[in-house]
Amino acid sequence: MFQGWRSHVLGVSAALVTAAAAVSLELARPLDLAVHDRLVSFKRMVGPLPYSGPDIAIVGFDEEFLARMPEPFALVHVHLAQALLAIAEAKPRVIAIDLNLPSKTFGFLAYRERPEINFDIELTRALATANDRVPLVLAVEWNTSTKQYDDVLPSYVAASTWAREALEGTTQGRDPRASVTVCPDPDGTVRGFPGSACQSIEGMPAFASRILEAIGQRTVDRGIVNFALGPAVKYVPISAILMAYEARDIARLEQLIGNKIVIIAAILNYSDRLDLPVALSAWEPDATHLPGALFHAQAVRTLAANAMLIPISLSTLLIMTVLLSLLWFCPGLDLKAALMVTTVPAVAAAAWISLSQGVFVPVATLSLVAVVPLLYRLAWDVRKLSHERAFLGTVLRGSVSPRVLAGILSGRLDPARRGGRVHVHVMFADIRGFTKLLTSP
Repeated sequence: MFQGWRSHVLGVSAALVTAAAAVSLELARPLDLAVHDRLVSFKRMVGPLPYSGPDIAIVGFDEEFLARMPEPFALVHVHLAQALLAIAEAKPRVIAIDLNLPSKTFGFLAYRERPEINFDIELTRALATANDRVPLVLAVEWNTSTKQYDDVLPSYVAASTWAREALEGTTQGRDPRASVTVCPDPDGTVRGFPGSACQSIEGMPAFASRILEAIGQRTVDRGIVNFALGPAVKYVPISAILMAYEARDIARLEQLIGNKIVIIAAILNYSDRLDLPVALSAWEPDATHLPGALFHAQAVRTLAANAMLIPISLSTLLIMTVLLSLLWFCPGLDLKAALMVTTVPAVAAAAWISLSQGVFVPVATLSLVAVVPLLYRLAWDVRKLSHERAFLGTVLRGSVSPRVLAGILSGRLDPARRGGRVHVHVMFADIRGFTKLLTSP
């Protein structure tokens, strides 16, 4: 096996350089992510990973409620204020508002029938009242045109500022604001957790991180959100919350959102939606273009359960590349073919198991790293065999019959064998006058 060591060194080096370049340049990254999405979808289909963290309830301003609102959605102040008071009655663990709160005052607006109502004051009072009972988190988003976060009206921030001593020492002290900015992968799908590397201003925490900080939990901020975790996400229509509050049915409110992490968000058909890798919604079971609140809810789940998927490090991948390059020395064409056929299923099975261990396995990259040395060795073996057959044809063409030579070159006959037993038919024949034919001039 080690004859012609120069050829082996050259082959292993070529395989190693090719595979290392593919790993370093992430050439198979799009395929890695696509395979990962299929594995996670299949995992959810056969049974998602169990989730034992705090319950999460999404309270949604949906299309039905929007159709009944006399105001445009930008003037949701009064309805949001009522929702905050209702939700606070149920004593949830935290209220996170995933809505674009205005950065300028609307105090000059008033209802014709109820001119005493001031939009800004109503919402500010509700925020302050809710914040006395439950910590609040306010969403802000990075504005690419202005190169800064869209700010929130200072009175809203002041009314929502955390006041409990137990919350000191968090990322931004007592500031309730957090970023809902996400960083999609090149294919436009959002998978990675939008941690500090994704945020445009250092120190601005991600929405999910801030939510868990509000209940006293510190979290990591890197990795891939585990979409295999927990059941499909549901939402509670805002109308159900307001109806229970108007009826003073506190027991119903506690059943819907009590002791839960509450995310108030827009659940609309064509607004504030993200491309997610799997179908995560209970009300749109086949859709992957879903409201952004579902991504944030899944990010909270992942952090709360300490289930973030951490990709295999580049150094580990390069070590595996060096080891797998030794497949160059795999003997026999049959074994090489078997390994090439089984490599992808084997790596996919390892990735499936690793989902439960919190590890992201790049199936396409590892499969490529394993197949490259096998392909190179197969090409080298084919070339070597072709040269050997050409040499035998040149040497034996004048010594054996064409049929025997064809048998040797095809592998049916082995010229190195000394002999063997075979069944043959022999015919003896005599030609009349044969001796005379030989001796006649």
